[in-house]
Amino acid sequence: MVKVEINNTQGLVQSAGSGAVLTSDVTLDGNATVNGTGVSSMVYGDAKEMVVAQGNYDTALAVPANAVILDVGYVCTEQIDSDSSTTLTFSAGLASSYTDFITGTQVNQTNADIAAGIVQSSMSTNIPHTSGAAIPIFLPAVVRYATTARTLNVRFTVGGADLNSASGAIRAFIEYIIVK
Repeated sequence: MVKVEINNTQGLVQSAGSGAVLTSDVTLDGNATVNGTGVSSMVYGDAKEMVVAQGNYDTALAVPANAVILDVGYVCTEQIDSDSSTTLTFSAGLASSYTDFITGTQVNQTNADIAAGIVQSSMSTNIPHTSGAAIPIFLPAVVRYATTARTLNVRFTVGGADLNSASGAIRAFIEYIIVK
C-alpha cells in the first residue's frame, strides 16, 4: 500500500509506507463520524424545542460499532422557563424505558429555570444553577461497549407543572471512543 500525505505546499503526495497523513489544517463542515481508534468523537441530537405542556422530549442517538460510551448529557440552547412547580428530569437508556443507562434524575430545583448555555453530563457532575442536581454517573454494570452499532435514547421530561412559556430547547449528546 502507498502512504498518502496531504499538505499545503505539495498537495497530494504518495510515498512508500502505508496510511494517510494530513499535515495541514483541516476544516470539517457538517457532520463527521470518526471510526478510527484513539480519538474521542461526539454525536448530537437535533434541538428539542419545548412547548408549554408537560411531556417527554426524546432523542435517539446512534452509537457506532466498537464504541465505548464515555459521556452522556445535554446542552441547553434556549432558556427553559419553568413555572412554580415545574420539574425537569434527565434520563438515558438503551431500551424504551429510557432509564437502564442513567436513572431519571430531576436536574433543576423545582420551579427554577435552566439558562441557555448550561451543559450537564454524567461525567461533568455539575449542577444547572446554585441548587438542582447533577446528572448521575452510569448505572452499575451498565454495558458501555458493544461490537455492534446501537441506539442510546435520551429523555428530558417536563413534569410537575407546565412551563411558563413555549421557550426552551436542549440538544442531547454522547461522547464515545472507538476500540478495535
